[in-house]
Amino acid sequence: MTREQQHVEITLPTGHTLRVEPVAAHTFRVRVRPDSLFPEPSLLRYGIVRREWPPVDFETEESDESLTIRTAQASLTISRADGRVTLCDGHGRALTREATPAQSERQGGFAAEFMLADGERLYGLGDVTRACLQRRGRQTDIWVTNVTSYVPIPYLMSDRGWALFVNTTWKLHLDLGVQQPDRLRLQAADGDLDYYLIAGDDYPALLDRYTDIVGKPVLLPQWGYGLTFVCNMYIDARGMLEDCCNFRREGIPCDVVGLEPGWMQNLYDYSVDKKWHGERFVIPRWASGSQTFVGAARRMGFKLSLWLCCDYDLSWEEERRVRSESHPGDKPETTQYSTSGENLLFTPRPEC
Repeated sequence: MTREQQHVEITLPTGHTLRVEPVAAHTFRVRVRPDSLFPEPSLLRYGIVRREWPPVDFETEESDESLTIRTAQASLTISRADGRVTLCDGHGRALTREATPAQSERQGGFAAEFMLADGERLYGLGDVTRACLQRRGRQTDIWVTNVTSYVPIPYLMSDRGWALFVNTTWKLHLDLGVQQPDRLRLQAADGDLDYYLIAGDDYPALLDRYTDIVGKPVLLPQWGYGLTFVCNMYIDARGMLEDCCNFRREGIPCDVVGLEPGWMQNLYDYSVDKKWHGERFVIPRWASGSQTFVGAARRMGFKLSLWLCCDYDLSWEEERRVRSESHPGDKPETTQYSTSGENLLFTPRPEC
């Protein structure tokens, strides 16, 4: 079966097109568009989400009411009346189903809603809060926010043997049983509905299959697992080296020393022309790297980390060009960035 034949499409009563692609025997990619164009989103085009999959053996079963896509390990049934999907395991046991018809509009974003069973537990979402591990009963945004949400990830897994990964870079809001205790709702103000439903017997299986989509984790260098010490905001080079000496003198293992935004000449400098603070971190013109405070810290065995700020989202312009060529009128996707406590939706500067 060719790559082009590896999906199933149906036209919904609304005129929208629903496309299902069995990317693996246990994983289905579900997409909804008001047309049938289905351009690939940036996460796939930039190689962050897996694009190429080996062919999957599947069969379809059709009736007047529904269409079922069945593999050796799972099945997905689509209601012809409204496009709602139901995920089942290989034995036909229902794992999850959409509670309402999915929404995906050219102007207005997307939304989807799944039923939650009594006592069902949900885990995932990355570093959106450190108050709890079990996510049901919370609302959250998948959006990088300094201090409170460093690494949000639009991935959830259930103790009922299924997982959900939402393939978007748009700001995503999740309600996990707050407004309606038996509903999981996701919505975004822009973008197309595009998600993966995964079936698995347990959490390790679900995680392994999720990383088939987004990539397997790799080990950091050994020093990345050691203690990192971040200095005071307004420390100077001498103070930083004194901290380094104190760690070594006291025999406290430490691999990384970090500097807060005070290392910059302009505090929280978002430009691409950052400079060391001229008084606290003096680097003579004649000095080479080994002759500076950076070299001194390195000789003591420390790696140096710097707080960086950036408000240049170059992918915005790239996405604008892609969409203007293929789909005039569509808005570009927006990448998430961590800022100094702000939650910003970046747009290109007028000169871009």
